[in-house]
Parts: sequence; structure tokens; C-alpha cells
Amino acid sequence: VQIGMVYDTHPQSLSNLLTESDTALRHAQSTGRASTELLIHDDQTDLQNDTIKSASEWQATLARTIDSHQILFHYQPVLNLHTAQRLAYAVFVRIVLDGRAVNAGEFMPAAERFDLLPSMDKLIVTTAFAEINLRGPQAPDMIINLSTGSLQDASFMAWLMAYLPQHPKLAPKVIFELQEAAVRVAFEPTKNLVNLGNGLGYRFAIGHFGAGTTNFAYLHSLNVHFIKIDRRFVSAIASQPEHQFFVESVVNIAHSRKMLVIAEGVESKAEASTLKQLGVDAAMGYWFARPAP
Repeated sequence: VQIGMVYDTHPQSLSNLLTESDTALRHAQSTGRASTELLIHDDQTDLQNDTIKSASEWQATLARTIDSHQILFHYQPVLNLHTAQRLAYAVFVRIVLDGRAVNAGEFMPAAERFDLLPSMDKLIVTTAFAEINLRGPQAPDMIINLSTGSLQDASFMAWLMAYLPQHPKLAPKVIFELQEAAVRVAFEPTKNLVNLGNGLGYRFAIGHFGAGTTNFAYLHSLNVHFIKIDRRFVSAIASQPEHQFFVESVVNIAHSRKMLVIAEGVESKAEASTLKQLGVDAAMGYWFARPAP
């Protein structure tokens, strides 16, 4: 459950209050897990109202963005913890809004609300494939996130499963990240996609592993290549024995299935060192590098 709340001592209008509440909810949703976001607004608070958009404004902005193909990619390296070699780049999507780059945590919840996730994900996939094709043999491997909503959309899945066979030369460079939530709510479509993609040479990762109710059983019937451990188990892991136990368990199961384990959100040397000792294969996070163009 994600909750967005606003505290405003002098609200300008009910419409403005609802808009601010919606903004708080989007921030809560962007965490990918149960959370509450409180937006405090009083006479001394600068809310940067130029960045707060109504629902109709968000819908129009996202529609224009999709129609004009105006998205940006930022890249964050995923590094092998044992060799320091780059494994891949994780792709982070941005849109330009009021002169600034807005991250997906702000606009993707709005895209979901207005049923624009499939269109946005089509744009992300085709843009990433075009980028890989443009770079040629020197292109790095890229991790492309597919939204859970899109994986539940029959028309998007039909499009993607027809699109992938058209680009066999790009397959070795592409890793699709599927959220653990998608496996729970759309297992059969997800399994069909993974089976097709594997036959063509694409690779797959399960993202935010452990963020929800983790069920290891599906790993035996879903042939993915990477498990990305959710950052909640990475934060301060050097002093969290229960998190160490969970991560070590994931590593043992993943390695028995010939999968590599990636840790998300690594922000300190202590976290990186502990993860390495636990057998985690690779990691990404601010300790190594921030997403950049």
C-alpha cells in the first residue's frame, strides 16, 4: 500500500490540494513498496508550484512526450564486485519538464494512471534498440525495465513478442528487467516472453527481488539470468544479520540455477564489501556512479 498525504495550513483551493496530494502519492508509488509520503505546506514552505501539475496537465504532457518521442536516457553502470569489470548499463528514463530532467519515479505513476504505460514502454524499447543499433559492436549491454502494467497488457505483449524476432543481432546486448510484482500478477505472459526471448538470445532479470512477498518457487520454472536484490536488503547490510541471511540465501539459490545476483542501491564501501563476501556477483548504486547521460 502506498499513501500520499498533504498538510496545508492555507490551501488555495480544493483542486490545488488534490493536486498536491496526487504529487505525494506519486512519490510514495515511486518507492516500489509500501510507504507513506507526507507533503508539508505552510506559509514558510516553497513547494515549487511550477513543478506541480494537475492530472489533466500530466496526461497532456505525457501524451505529447510519447507522440514526439522526447525521452532521455541516463545510464548507471552495473559492476562485477569481484573483477570491477562493467557487466552492463542500467537504463533510466527521463523526460524534460519545465526545463529539467524528470525521473521515472515522478512520471511513471501518472502514465499508469492514464493507461499510457504500454505506449511509454514501446517508446523506451524502440529508443533503446535504436541506440544500440547506432553504436554498433561497441554498444554496451543495456538493462531495460519493463513496467508491470505493460506486461499485463495483451496488446503490448503481442507487439513485443512480434518485435523481438525482428532484431536478432541486437539480442546479445539486451537485458530486460521484469519486476518481481509482474511475476506474481502476470506469470504466464511473463513466462511466455522469457521463453521466446531466451530462444532469440535476449536475457532477463528479476528486479526489486524481495520487495514483496518473495516466493523462490517460480525461479525453478522461469529461466532468467539475473536476480536484482531490492535495496531494502542492501541498505546498511554490514550491520543487519537478517538481511545478510536473506541475501546469502538468494545467492545460493540463484547460483544453483546458474543465475547471477546483482545488488541495487549500494551507497557505501561497507555495503559493497559485505555483498562481495556474501557472494553477490555485481552491484550498482551511488557508491560506484550516479546515473548520467
